[in-house]
Amino acid sequence: MLRTACIVAFYGFLRCGEFTVSKASQFDPHINLCIEDVVFHTDLVVLKLKQSKTDPFRKGINIQLHKLGQLICPYTILLEYIQIRKELSPTNQTDPLFITIDKKPLERQYFITCIKKVLDICGFNSSHYNGHSFRIGAATSAGKAKIEDHLIKTLGRWTSDSYTRYIRVTPASIKTAQSSNNKLEATLFNNKLEATLFNNKLEAILCNNKLEASLCNNKLEATLFNNKLEAALFNNKLEATLFYNKLEAILCNKKLETYLCNNKLEATLFNNKLETLFNKKLEAILCNNKLEASLCNNKLVNNKLEVTVCTFNNKLEASLCNNKLEASFM
Repeated sequence: MLRTACIVAFYGFLRCGEFTVSKASQFDPHINLCIEDVVFHTDLVVLKLKQSKTDPFRKGINIQLHKLGQLICPYTILLEYIQIRKELSPTNQTDPLFITIDKKPLERQYFITCIKKVLDICGFNSSHYNGHSFRIGAATSAGKAKIEDHLIKTLGRWTSDSYTRYIRVTPASIKTAQSSNNKLEATLFNNKLEATLFNNKLEAILCNNKLEASLCNNKLEATLFNNKLEAALFNNKLEATLFYNKLEAILCNKKLETYLCNNKLEATLFNNKLETLFNKKLEAILCNNKLEASLCNNKLVNNKLEVTVCTFNNKLEASLCNNKLEASFM
């Protein structure tokens, strides 16, 4: 499909919007290109465009694609494409002429994306090409083949000069122009092929040089990697040593703190024992003092008692003495 679309677009000087749709859902058989718009004759195929930029009244434009009998021939390729379409699945006359793998109408963006991928694979800068490149390329190739200006304008359906619409171009002239265009394209293709081969050889040489440089860089990177690895291992060992030293210091500090804590605890217990002994001794002293005071009080009581008894005895003796005196006087 893609090959057929490209060849038909080139030889028919087609605008991208004339054989694609903006969105698959917007396909309209009354406007867009269908299978019924392709009519084969003995030596040519007629492609009918229902509408075009230069056909505002939609009268329709017939584009002739002749049988060139060369490697690249729009007639042969379009015929093969239609036959393959019919063999793969039943087709209706109103079906889109160009469809994708999933049988949807060919979208403009999908077509451009596929073309750019093919160009990238072939080694071309795809950014220089777009959907309008086939029309531009066909005009450029025709100019290089020294085809007359009015014929180029007729092939491309340009109306920039009003006289072109009055020129009648016979099918034989169109066939000759397309044949000349094809020869030029073959020459350009061979030149591009030789240039591509030369570029491939040059790229192979550059690739080998890059490969050697890459190997050298890989060796250098491997050496640097080993040096970095050794440095990393050394740093890891150093960090491990520092870590163990810190760990031992922490353990030593913990032991020291534990030892000091135990000493403080022992000192506290010792102080508590001293205080307990001191309190006991103090209590014993107080008890002794109380006992001595009690004994002292007892002694005082005894002394007072003795004094009282002595006084009583003295009084008693004095009384007895007085009684004796009184008895003697009597």
